[in-house]
Amino acid sequence: MDPNDLGWRYTSDPIPNIRALGEAYTRGYSIVPERFGGSSNTEFEVLTGMTNFFLPEGSLPYRQYLKQPIPSLPRTLKSFGYTTTAIHADPKYYYDRERAYEQLSFDKVVWLSERPEVERAARGRWPADKAIVQDVIHESQAASPFFVFAFPSSTHSPYTFGTYKNSDLNVLDLPDGDTFGEVKE
Repeated sequence: MDPNDLGWRYTSDPIPNIRALGEAYTRGYSIVPERFGGSSNTEFEVLTGMTNFFLPEGSLPYRQYLKQPIPSLPRTLKSFGYTTTAIHADPKYYYDRERAYEQLSFDKVVWLSERPEVERAARGRWPADKAIVQDVIHESQAASPFFVFAFPSSTHSPYTFGTYKNSDLNVLDLPDGDTFGEVKE
């Protein structure tokens, strides 16, 4: 998401590197069907091109409907000679991803949460984004052409941990009621 979409002002640009990449390469917006714990549904839509709109409210396609191999981005790219890898910060049992990724035809899945040596995010629980980036770079050097689907979790709650309390980046127009500093976090 672009923080500017919130309409707030900041002491500096919160995502300068993302903006630079957007200027140099193709960019765009997508609509995410879920929030607060529905990330697997967003993954399902991105990786299959199938919408959740027609499923019953509260559905979890990975768990409920993905029982056999289906058309997917990894499967299609494999047919063109790509090596396909998923790199995930969440545990493999979340949303039955281990089985789902097999049905989506990933060649390899890296479960960072299973590796105790992996650097943890400032919040201490999830693998750090840096660990995900390192694994993406590693996978990019192993095969060509390649497709990597990387899922970080370091920005998942809680938003009152205080990780960025001393950051120079501030929101100038804090909304009323942000007593816990959740907006800055």
